[in-house]
Amino acid sequence: KQWYQRRVRGIVVDNRRETDLVYFKSQYPDKCLVVRVCASEEVRAKRGWRWKEGVDDVISECGLDHYPWDVVVTNNAEEGDGFQDKLKEVVGWVTDKLKG
Repeated sequence: KQWYQRRVRGIVVDNRRETDLVYFKSQYPDKCLVVRVCASEEVRAKRGWRWKEGVDDVISECGLDHYPWDVVVTNNAEEGDGFQDKLKEVVGWVTDKLKG
């Protein structure tokens, strides 16, 4: 088997609660990179998002707003937002963990 076939790995996306992140960080402390992908409200509105009371102000939508993320990736699709650099950082980290 190749090195990447012998390793347990997984990517968990769209965690909604701090308890989810705390669980993964406590169970796999050296194997977790907590990444937030965000965009400005202006850009989100251009993409069709509209804030809705009772939806966007509940814990599953805003409970992680102040979480201490390892990496924040800004996806405003604008030159200079750092998207490519942050994405390379994340891919590099994952690649290193798969090899290590």
